[in-house]
Formats: sequence, structure tokens, C-alpha cells
Amino acid sequence: MKELMEAEVVSRVQYNEVPLRVEYSLTNHGKELVESLVPVTLWSEHSIQIHKLKNN
Repeated sequence: MKELMEAEVVSRVQYNEVPLRVEYSLTNHGKELVESLVPVTLWSEHSIQIHKLKNN
């Protein structure tokens, strides 16, 4: 998580409560990253389906 915060992919907000509460959220940069990974995800899902069909 630390690396994602350093890369400004996620942001962290700490609330000084008892018990301690921390919230993480995607930054605009993180949202752009997710959008760019959608085509890769779709390709991999398609590739897995093709592989399964070939092996049946």
C-alpha cells in the first residue's frame, strides 16, 4: 500500500479516533490506471476462455 501511495495511485486519510480508522481511496491517477487496465483484463478473460475451449 505504501508504494501505491508513493506513486499517488491511492490516498490515505487517517482519523484520530478510538479505535483508529483509516480510509483509502483511488486518486485521479489511480482511476486513470484502472481505466487503462480494463482492455488488458478483457483480453485476459477472452484468452482464458479460448484456452479452456481448446483443452476440452
